[in-house]
Amino acid sequence: MYEKTTIAFGLGIGSLLLLAGVAHAATVTVHVGGYYFDPQFPAVQPGDTIQWVWDDGQHDVTSGPTCTEDSGLFYHAIDSSNQIFEWTIPSSHDGTLIPYYCSIGNHCVASNQYGGLLVNTGAVHYVTTNGYVFEPTNVNVTAGDVVVW
Repeated sequence: MYEKTTIAFGLGIGSLLLLAGVAHAATVTVHVGGYYFDPQFPAVQPGDTIQWVWDDGQHDVTSGPTCTEDSGLFYHAIDSSNQIFEWTIPSSHDGTLIPYYCSIGNHCVASNQYGGLLVNTGAVHYVTTNGYVFEPTNVNVTAGDVVVW
């Protein structure tokens, strides 16, 4: 009887740990339309599934730094025929920024249709320009932070 109780208890703890790992993963939705990704820079975790959802227009989602293809983490059309694209973040990208953009026409270059997945990163700092001046003019960052220009 003692052995069965111990085994049942061990299986119960193992099941709880397994469920805790599964419950951690989330689905993060990014809307695609006009010339936008919304949210543009979602904070995510390894194991999360990103779901790009078509709102309107003809677009795609292509991994790579702003307007430059990378080694091909992902690519998918997002339009009326392909309204949802899902991709799960591998654990190998923990603590990184995974950039993506729309490669159709001049959506990325002229319309700034790009974004990035902030995978378990530190703080996010946004720097914009006002004419020839960066705002804010100074940014204090620490290791792991992401600066979005």
